[in-house]
Formats: sequence, structure tokens, C-alpha cells
Amino acid sequence: PPLQGRLDLLEYSEKLNKYAIHFCAYSGSRLIGFFGCYFNDPDKEFGYISTSSVVKEYQNMGIAKKILEDVIRYAADNGFRRIILKVYNSNIKARNLYSGYGFSVSKINQEQTEMVLNISHQGEKF
Repeated sequence: PPLQGRLDLLEYSEKLNKYAIHFCAYSGSRLIGFFGCYFNDPDKEFGYISTSSVVKEYQNMGIAKKILEDVIRYAADNGFRRIILKVYNSNIKARNLYSGYGFSVSKINQEQTEMVLNISHQGEKF
């Protein structure tokens, strides 16, 4: 479902801008991919991917994979133990992307699936 139909877009974007770490992909000066993540747990137990998107005409080009690899690398390099995210059950493409990087299902409800990646700090491939 469109983001603007699920929450106050202005409030959400202000929160992301103020507190999240941004992982971006550009084509020239145009923003074409974005992950907003929170890595503010003082105990570094987990980071959280709050949002991810790729501009429609740039989808299926590996942009999300590249950004996700950057997120995982950041978490590993900064000593985080897990990354958590939620994805709509209907978004099979995203669920497959995350599964392909080792995320496993931790919870499922009627609308969303929570997925978790346990980060290995020995021999990290990213």
C-alpha cells in the first residue's frame, strides 16, 4: 500500500531525517533508491530497517541489493548483532530479497512479516 495512505508522510519524513541513517543510490544527481534505518540501540543488539524504496524505472537492476549490502556492512562494521525489518506479506519480491541475504521470519500477522538477520562478525562476506 502507498506510504501516504498508511501514515502522516510529513511527520514520518521528519522523523527519518532527524533520527535515521540514510543509505541512498543515485543516478547522476537523482535519488533512485533509499533505505532509512535506525542504528541507535545503545547496546547494539539490533538495527531496524524502517523503509526501503527504489524508483519504479530502476527496479530489477540490483539497486536494492546494493543498498541492502551497504546496510548489512554498516551494521557489521559497527558491532550490531541483528537487523530487523517488517515487510508486507503481499510484497513477495521484497521478502525474497531479504531471504536471499539470510533474513529469516520471526513473526507473521495478517498484514506483515517481521524478518531478522543475525550478523556474523567472523568472516563477514560484506
